[in-house]
Amino acid sequence: ELTKQNTDLEQKRKKLQKEKEGVFKEITDKNELLKEETEMKFQLQGDIGRLKDAITKAVGDESHAAEKTKVVLAQCEESVTGARKMLDQENDKRRAETDKDRKELTNIRKENTDLQKQEKEILREIKRIEKELRELNQREQERITMTSDTGNLLSELEKLAMD
Repeated sequence: ELTKQNTDLEQKRKKLQKEKEGVFKEITDKNELLKEETEMKFQLQGDIGRLKDAITKAVGDESHAAEKTKVVLAQCEESVTGARKMLDQENDKRRAETDKDRKELTNIRKENTDLQKQEKEILREIKRIEKELRELNQREQERITMTSDTGNLLSELEKLAMD
């Protein structure tokens, strides 16, 4: 029964180890996506800056063109602001998922530690039982030997009694 429990615990430990590796990979993947999104955000900011510079240079001093540039810049800024908000929301969502995954990983680690403690306790119990079994077997052998010796003595007594 203890061996079966030990085997079950070992299977659970292996399963938890696989889950832990999966969570590690998931966290790594999410961090990589977060990094890429942050890089895109900075790239968009750079593109906007270059776009502003290019528009300002092309328009020159013409007031009408300047007004048109302001409108285009405002539209670009609105687009960028919307994109930033979307990226920030996605980043917040990913951070929350990552935090959740970290908590889950911590729980898995704790459960794994608990299982390892249980496994050690079961192994100690198995060793104790094996020791008791060896002692019982030794006593049984001694009893068998004594029974055999007693039988031999009785045989000899019967022979002597007959003589």
